[in-house]
Amino acid sequence: MRKTTPRKGAAIVEFAIVLPVIVTILVAIVDINALIYAKQSSKIACYEGCRAGIVAGATSENVEAQVREILASRRVRDYSIEISPANVSTMVHGDDLTVRVQLNAASNVYLGNWFGIDQIDSSVSMRCEL
Repeated sequence: MRKTTPRKGAAIVEFAIVLPVIVTILVAIVDINALIYAKQSSKIACYEGCRAGIVAGATSENVEAQVREILASRRVRDYSIEISPANVSTMVHGDDLTVRVQLNAASNVYLGNWFGIDQIDSSVSMRCEL
């Protein structure tokens, strides 16, 4: 018969060593996904804002309302919107409309700014169809 050495408690010690590493990796994955989601949300909001602004009768208020609606529906916080030109209603056929959204990265992740990304910046430009 073969004699085994006692390993009482070895699994607990190994688990205690590995658990913090696994939890850290999982939390980092969740925060990276939150950053990607915020970036995509800002890009979608810029795109939809441009679409709202390049049609006949559009105003800057329409563009900003569309961007705010998209960002609110996706629960994005702490952002600013820039529209160029500032007065969309003066655009003529062939003019470019640019919508830019900047948001604070730390406000849109779960556990703070682990990765040193302070700001997420997205912009979309489209040509006026009038």
